[in-house]
Formats: sequence, C-alpha cells, structure tokens
Amino acid sequence: MNMKTALCSTLLAACGSLQAQVTIDAFTEAQGPFTVGPGEQIDPQVWVLQAPGILGEYRIMLPSMSDDAPLDSTTTTTAGAGEWLCQMDFAAPNDIGDGACAVSYDRGCAERLYDFTAVQAFEIDVAAVSGNPLMVIGVTDRNGVGGFGFLTPLTSGLNSLQRDFVFPSVPGTAIDWSAIDLAAFIVTNDPDFPGLDTSTTISSIGVAGDIQFVEGDVELCADELVFADGFESAP
Repeated sequence: MNMKTALCSTLLAACGSLQAQVTIDAFTEAQGPFTVGPGEQIDPQVWVLQAPGILGEYRIMLPSMSDDAPLDSTTTTTAGAGEWLCQMDFAAPNDIGDGACAVSYDRGCAERLYDFTAVQAFEIDVAAVSGNPLMVIGVTDRNGVGGFGFLTPLTSGLNSLQRDFVFPSVPGTAIDWSAIDLAAFIVTNDPDFPGLDTSTTISSIGVAGDIQFVEGDVELCADELVFADGFESAP
C-alpha cells in the first residue's frame, strides 16, 4: 500500500489530552540507531527487541525512505534513555520525498492477544519536534481486520487520539478491540509538506484506559508489521 494513498484516504482527528493510565513504551530500552537511504531496508535480524517494560515485552522498530526521494536522503531512528527519535533528512527540497519511522507491538506469536476494549484514547508524549510530522496509529485484530487513525499535526507536549477515531481500513468491516494482534505507531512527514527535513522525539506512547492480555491462538499470529509502503512483513 502506498503511504501517501493511505494517509489521504482516511479521516484524521486529534482530541484533547487525557492522562495516560497505561504505558505501552517509555523507550527506556535501547535499540538502534538504524539509518536507511532511498529504498533501503535494515537487516530484519535487528528489527526486534525483547525486553521488560514494553507492551508484550516485544518491540519492532525500523525506518523507511521512499525510493523516489533524492539520492543521499536518509531516515534515522533510535530509541533509549526515555526517547524515540525519528529523523528524516532530504538531500534537496522536493515534492515527492516520503520517509517514516515505525514502532510496533506484536504479541510475538504467543498464545495471547491484547484487549483494548477499555482503551479510551492513545496518548503520545512528544518531547521535541521540527518540520511537519504526523503520526499514523494502526491496529490489526485476530481476524486480520486493520484500522488507522491520524494525529496531525504532531506537536510538542501530550497528543491524544480517541480510539473511536481509529477507523477500519476496509469499509464495512469492524475492528475487534477485544482481540488485538498488533499495534503500530508510525511517524512520517505530512503529505502536504513532502520532501522537507523532519525531526521528532517522543518520550512515551501509552493509552488512557486499560490494556489486558487475553488467551489467543498461536496459529493466528499476525505477520503484518506496519501499514505503510516500505515496511516488510515479519519473518
């Protein structure tokens, strides 16, 4: 799926801040830095970090830079010491450059799922921002139904997106919030401002509400990492 098509085809909504009651990731566990140029990918063996203090004790992190971006453009992402950085540097201003960084939280093929029925909103604490970034919040349930929501513009401070503004990607389907297989958070440049340098530092990702683990089926392990062009499926 083309990232810009996905961004433009779904409604966006940002809501007033609520206090996060459950932390998905405070980025105390170090990973990266990872840097890619146009069309490049990092080694899949370093995508995954297994550590306590992360939702499901399992984080997948990777950067992307579109293959039509100017030569020598890069995207860098790194996490640790309470920060997740996404830095997109374009070799020249342009109207087609498209970069992104993603973190996702998969149940890791374990016999469990995430119950998000008590989640009221997703909470993103942004420490610093430059340029014009936005965030895509994506989920996939045990039946493979995906959904997207958007935080735009992404600004310094606490950004909040109500769960009700995460919509199914296919009209006529419904997300089963009681059986979530994967949650992904993608920082990218605003499609209205393509090809401009963007830097975002996030202190934490969490929710207002509660997240529970429920029994699942190991055979239903999701293999989709994130919902954007340039990101691969987990092996």
